[in-house]
Amino acid sequence: MEESKTVKLTESNIKRIEEIVRRQAEEEKSILERQLEEKVEKSFKKEFPSFLKALNIKKELVKYKKAYEEMEEFETSLEKRKRTLQANKEKAEVELMAKFKTHSKINGWNDRLSYDSSYDNHIGSLTEVCRKEIFKKLKKSTKEGQELEAMGARIDNFMLKLSYPALEVKTMELNKFLHCKNDFIKIILNPNQFKQIEA
Repeated sequence: MEESKTVKLTESNIKRIEEIVRRQAEEEKSILERQLEEKVEKSFKKEFPSFLKALNIKKELVKYKKAYEEMEEFETSLEKRKRTLQANKEKAEVELMAKFKTHSKINGWNDRLSYDSSYDNHIGSLTEVCRKEIFKKLKKSTKEGQELEAMGARIDNFMLKLSYPALEVKTMELNKFLHCKNDFIKIILNPNQFKQIEA
């Protein structure tokens, strides 16, 4: 028989032994925990009703189940309703944009309605187009509109006359014109005064 001797363990021996013990202990613990979980599964169906009875919460559970199911049902119907409304909105917007596009082509408008916009944005775009159309109509039918139309032609005519190479202007009339400063435009736009600077 081999006699036992006292051995002095080194630090590395101690670490190695600790690692082996910990690893083997974890393996044993895992086996035991699995065995216990299997026993829990076997006992659960029998034990759970008794557990709930001991807590005396059956009434509260029934009440909560009803409230929970109602909420789930409501959220499902709400989501369904939301999808329906979204589809209706998209369809209506496509129809609106198609009709406006047709009118844009007929009337030569550059304006567009933006997809997936709010109702207020569409009204804003239509308001802007309407204002432009009213302005265009009034430009043709009112005194101010006719003056505005004539202004462009008179200014173009005036600028053209200034470019004539042989333009002669009476000194007195030119001085009077140049001293008008802010009244240049009034002279240009008034056909009677316009003759002041004509040769």
